[in-house]
Amino acid sequence: MMEPDDVAASQVAVAESAANMSPFLYETCFTLPTGKRIWTRFQGKPTKREDGAILWYGICVDITQLKTLEAELQARIKEIQETQKLISFNRKRCRHLGANGRWYCTRT
Repeated sequence: MMEPDDVAASQVAVAESAANMSPFLYETCFTLPTGKRIWTRFQGKPTKREDGAILWYGICVDITQLKTLEAELQARIKEIQETQKLISFNRKRCRHLGANGRWYCTRT
């Protein structure tokens, strides 16, 4: 089952594709009867038939693994950014004491 908000958004995307005869690209999340959630990408090209109806030729691809990897990447980026903030903070209050490789930090 498609999320209710996604149903309306997908209808808008299809209507825009039909009005402009432009390629259709839409990603959405479905919940299967088993409860498992999957991500899909719909991609197609509209073609006007002789009777004026519009027919899309396209594909639907399961992109669940891609979305999972994207989420993991964003989590790692956030971790790196937090680490960079800590390093920056510590550099402001610490100084290197020379060849012995030790650092001296002031308490603030």
